[in-house]
Amino acid sequence: MDWLEKAKQAVAGIGREVGRQADVLGLHNEIGKLQEEIDRNYAEAGRRARQLVRKRQLLDEEIRTILKRIDEAEAQIMELRKQLRDSESGAGPAPAPDSHHQCGQCGANVAADTRFCPNCGARQT
Repeated sequence: MDWLEKAKQAVAGIGREVGRQADVLGLHNEIGKLQEEIDRNYAEAGRRARQLVRKRQLLDEEIRTILKRIDEAEAQIMELRKQLRDSESGAGPAPAPDSHHQCGQCGANVAADTRFCPNCGARQT
C-alpha cells in the first residue's frame, strides 16, 4: 500500500470519528434539552404544590418541609440582595422606597424582587 492510499484511509478514519463525535454531541444536546424540560416541569409541580399547601388542599408534611426550606432560602436571598445593594452603593443600609407590591392574582403583599407570589404562586411582573 502506498502512502497516498494510507493517507486516504487515515482521512476517512478521521471523518468517521468526527461524525461519531458529532452524533455523540447531538445526543448529549438532546438529553440536556429533555433534562431542562423535566426540571421546568418539576419546578411547575412545586409551584402548584405550594399553591395547594397554602390553600390547605394539600397536607403532605414532606412537601410542607420542602416549601419551608424554599421560604427560608428566599428570605436569605432577599437579605443578601439588600446587603449587595448597600455594598454596591457605598452607602449604609437604607430602606427601599417601595420594596413591596400587591400580587395581581390574590392581592397578597409581595416583595418587589420576588418572581412568584408566596401566597398563590402567580408569576409577578
